[in-house]
Formats: sequence, C-alpha cells, structure tokens
Amino acid sequence: MSNCSSRVSSTVALSLLCLLLISPGLRAHESFRVLAIHAYSQEYPWTKSQHRGFVEVLSKHSRVPVNISTEYLDTKRRAYNEDYARHFRRYLQTKYTGYKPNIIYVTDDYGYQFAKNYLLKLYPDAPVIFSGVNDYNILAEIEPLPIKGVFEKKDISRNLELLQSLDTEIADILVVGDGSGTYQVIENEIKLQMVNYPEINIEFLVENNMEQLSEALQTRQQKYLFLASIGEMKGHTGLLLNPETVVSEIVESGKFVIFTMEDSYFYDGVLGGYVTSGELQGANAARMTLGLQLDDGVHQITNIVESPNTYIFDKGRLEQLGFSLPQTVEQEAVFYNIPPSFYERNRSAILVISTLLIVTSITIIGFIVILRIKKKEDERKRDEKPNI
Repeated sequence: MSNCSSRVSSTVALSLLCLLLISPGLRAHESFRVLAIHAYSQEYPWTKSQHRGFVEVLSKHSRVPVNISTEYLDTKRRAYNEDYARHFRRYLQTKYTGYKPNIIYVTDDYGYQFAKNYLLKLYPDAPVIFSGVNDYNILAEIEPLPIKGVFEKKDISRNLELLQSLDTEIADILVVGDGSGTYQVIENEIKLQMVNYPEINIEFLVENNMEQLSEALQTRQQKYLFLASIGEMKGHTGLLLNPETVVSEIVESGKFVIFTMEDSYFYDGVLGGYVTSGELQGANAARMTLGLQLDDGVHQITNIVESPNTYIFDKGRLEQLGFSLPQTVEQEAVFYNIPPSFYERNRSAILVISTLLIVTSITIIGFIVILRIKKKEDERKRDEKPNI
C-alpha cells in the first residue's frame, strides 16, 4: 500500500512540475497563443517558407497546443508608411478585441518596424520574436526591449569564394535587384564585402520593371549573374510579378550562370549558391519561442546574428557546366534536380535484358540437366544389358 501511495505522490509531483514549467498565464488545458504578422503576402515564397519552418518546429515541440493567428502586411504590394501602419493597427484592434497573445512572431524588416512601433503598445505583455531581418543596426535599439530574433544576411563573400574555386579566371559579375528597401540593404552589404575582392569587378543593375530589365540584360556581357532582391518586380501592367516568373524572364534574357543568395529564388535555370533559408529562419525563431515556454525571460534569449544559411544547387546544371564543387561544399550542400543514374535512365532496357539472360540461363541449365539425365539413363541401360 505504501509503495502505491509513493507512486501516486510521485505522479502528482511530476504533474505539478510540468505545470510550473509552462510559461506564466498558461494552464495545461490552454493553448499557446501566437500572433504572427508577416511583412509580405501569404503567397510570397520567402514568407511561406519562414512560416512553415516556424509552425513545424513550434507545433512539434510545444508543451501545450499551439494556436497561431496570422496576418500579412503585404508590403510588396502596398508601400509601408506610418499612415498604413496606423490603419493596420486599427484593423488588429478591431479584429482581435480581447485577444491576448503569449508571443508575437514577425518576419522581415517591415514586420519588425511594425512590431516595435505599434505591437509592443498594443500587446504590452507579449514579447516579440522576429526572423528575416536584414538591418543589423537595430541590435542596439532592441537591447532594452522585449524583442529578440534571427537576422538574415546575404553572404556574397561565400558565393565569391565558391565561384573562384569553380572559375579561376572570374573577373566580372552582375548583381540584379529591384531597388526596394530590402535591395538597398543587400547592395550596401555587398559593397562592404567586395572590398576584400579587388580583383573582381562588380556591376549593379537596378530595375523594378521586368520589360526594361530584360532589355538591359540582353546588352550585358558578364557571364555570372547574382540575384539580390527581386520581390518587387512589376510587369507592363504595373502589377507585381511572382518570383518564379521574374527568374524565368531573367534566364531567357541571356546566357548567364545565375547564382542566388536566397532560397526562394531557386527555380529552373538557377545554378544555386550559398543562400539564406526561409525555413531555417522560421525554425530558429520557433526554438527561441520554445525557450519562452520554458519560462526563459525574453532578455535571457540570445539573438541569432549568424544568419542560418546553407548551400543549395541544381545538380544537373552543375554537370552541364562541368563544375566540380570543393569537397567541403559538396558534403554540406543540398542538391535538387539530380540527373537519373545509368540504371534509372535505362531501367526498361536493363529489365528486358536481365529477363532474357535469366530465361536463357534457365533454358541452358535445363538443357544441361536433361542431357545429364539422359546420359545417366543410357549408362544405366548399358549396365543392365546382359552380356552374351
């Protein structure tokens, strides 16, 4: 009886401990409420991948059910300014009356700006976790604020080192971008890093009209082209084009070897590169959020300033260009469009030939067995034949 009581007491104590580990304001039967505000639209690939990475990690490892309410500033369609931000704040106040999120998750620079200027006041008890922010200058201003997050950095240096290992005669590159605020941050970062590569001449082609960009690209002589930010590229009607269409137009505009510094621009015709990863951005923001569930104060969480980037490549394009990756890159990289193996290319013929060989082998073996049986039968008959 005492052992049973002891086990019951231990179970109760463990249950109480689990409840204590859940962040203040939560009970075991409640959900963990997240208000997600994305800078771009729900169909923008970069936003989709960040959100997917965040949701997958948080849902898998959360100690309580997760309830995520998601909104989109859509700032590639609608320019972000104070008037728009105030309008969006009023929209949230109206839609989420009485709603109290446990944390707020925002993406990209405009998401951060909106959180700092409006969401901290609208939801003073909810810390902010961000991902995809390019502006490292905010590190000082968020130090006293309940804001932490994952920074994003387009690393031209890693890509140039990779390119130099593939082509020792590289001398010129072309960087293409849409002139947006995001692009300006990337261009400034590239210029800072290019100081270490005086042997390479870099040219920036900035244009947000697809037709004009295509015309300009047809006059360029560079072999290597780098995609910076192309999310605000517009067609002849003035409407935004999706990144896949933009990449396709760029591919058709010249015989470039195209590198990307962002995984959401990795479409047909793009070789790949060392890229920022939307899923890794979101996944790391989710891990920060899990720390808050364990009652880690927001100021105990460390910002991730080393952008979680990775190598991705089109394997078929690599082989087409005759490029051989350095071993360290080969081991780390993720490959897509892997050409079929010899067996996969010739599977039907191999199966037919294999079947014929098996049937032929069985036939020959059967014939040999029959001959041996017949021979033994003949020998037996000779042995049985009486001598006269």
